[in-house]
Amino acid sequence: MQDFDTMGANYFFTRAVRDDAAEKESSIMKSFLCGAAFAGATLLLSGCQSGNGGMTTTASPTTVAASASPVAVATAPTPTPVPSPSPTPPGLQVKLTEPVRGIYISGWVTGGTTRWNELLNLVDKTEINSVVIDVKEDGMMSYATPGIPLAVAVGANQKMIPDIDAKMAQLSKRKIYSIARITCFRDRITAKKRPDLAVQTTGGAPWRDRSGHYWLDPYNKENWDYNVAVAADAAQRGFGEIQWDYVRFPSEGARAGRVYPAKTKGDLRSEARVIAEFLQYAREKLKPYNVVVSADVFGLTVAAKPDYDMGIGQKIDLMMPHLDVVCPMIYPSHYGRGEYGIAHPNASPYKTISFAMRDSVARVKGTNCRVRPWLQDFSLGVRYGEPEVRAQIKATREHGVEEYLLWNASNRYTASALVPLKVKTEPKSAKKAAKPAASPSPDAASSSPAASGTPTPVASPSPTPSV
Repeated sequence: MQDFDTMGANYFFTRAVRDDAAEKESSIMKSFLCGAAFAGATLLLSGCQSGNGGMTTTASPTTVAASASPVAVATAPTPTPVPSPSPTPPGLQVKLTEPVRGIYISGWVTGGTTRWNELLNLVDKTEINSVVIDVKEDGMMSYATPGIPLAVAVGANQKMIPDIDAKMAQLSKRKIYSIARITCFRDRITAKKRPDLAVQTTGGAPWRDRSGHYWLDPYNKENWDYNVAVAADAAQRGFGEIQWDYVRFPSEGARAGRVYPAKTKGDLRSEARVIAEFLQYAREKLKPYNVVVSADVFGLTVAAKPDYDMGIGQKIDLMMPHLDVVCPMIYPSHYGRGEYGIAHPNASPYKTISFAMRDSVARVKGTNCRVRPWLQDFSLGVRYGEPEVRAQIKATREHGVEEYLLWNASNRYTASALVPLKVKTEPKSAKKAAKPAASPSPDAASSSPAASGTPTPVASPSPTPSV
């Protein structure tokens, strides 16, 4: 079994590969959607070209032109006001009394018609009851937010969803639970237009990680207020849950070249403490809106020892007190060969998820936070279909967790895997002889860590992996 540093390095590498693959996949989807919706409209089509900023969206021509210079002149800081709480339209915010089972939908697809309706029909016909929709992705707002000054000033309003209120009404009518995905600190748009808010190079320019992504300074409270304002706006539109993504420090690139301008001299807070304080601050600000608050975390955070933050400021034990739900991204493709003692985790989804869920359930035990994993419904190195998706859901449920979210950057999900898993009940006399039958799985059920008692890999605190 590999040591924890090797596991972490492999995790970061496979995550970067997955993100690159997802960006390409998403670019194809964007081209298709824009071509179908705006055939012949050259100006609009030019806004759908692939860019370097995130998995699901790209900037409009206006934004690209305005951001051509690598270093923008910083404007005077203007505090971002958090919208005052106002009543959500009656009946718009859907509350679930059953476990959340959701799929991710990009802003581009949400703003369309054909694919959007296909996904709503998927929800109607399967056990899926929730959708995770991009609200802010890599700095780009999926719909207009005129009440958020910073979003307007930096040109973040992309209007991928022309009428968000109509879309929310559709979800409400069909009793579909809505989750607003907000990428916190990976933000290309704001970092380029407001370098004073960004992680910087030693020369004062916006810093970029190894993959070319820009980041906001998590030490800067103005960035906190901006993200909270986006969340409050989403809550007022009827979203029942706020999901923080990229709620962390960068994972790629040399630390020596990073500067956090808002980190004052003598500030001894760790990166993990800063992330926890942001979550605490956001939780307090969002209380009047009556929304569930969740956060996406790296899958290996559930296996890491309490004093190790994965080199990204994510100490799950510090985060959970300020969350209702923690969502570890335990995609099998993210794990390197040999991790969890599995020769090829990506080809063994049942085993991989079973180990990860064992650690996840143990981590939230005794807290007021529940776990809802992100599972994989995309192919990266290994082709995933019905057996692989079902295997992950099965492993999750075997650890007592009925909630899950599925990720596919192009929003193309394996419908045949999303019907309720039927478990055959047997007479008591037969239970000792055989386990209940379940859906086909590429891994043998007997290899479950829950069943075999395989020891958990020890996660030792150590220097950040060099990634």
